[in-house]
Amino acid sequence: DSVREVYHEAGIRYRDWTAAVVILWALAIMFRFVALGTHSFEGYILAGFGMATIMVMRFFAFRGR
Repeated sequence: DSVREVYHEAGIRYRDWTAAVVILWALAIMFRFVALGTHSFEGYILAGFGMATIMVMRFFAFRGR
């Protein structure tokens, strides 16, 4: 029990990346609609792949919480 009460200023610090992930996700969604509007099939596929990648990153990032 005494080990759990130990505090040290050089302990592990975490950063909250939620805002960055949400912004990247929104940009991927926006790019997907732009690619759809410009009839760019390659851009549409690339944006879909980007959205899937961000969703997987989000899953593993918030799994540890």
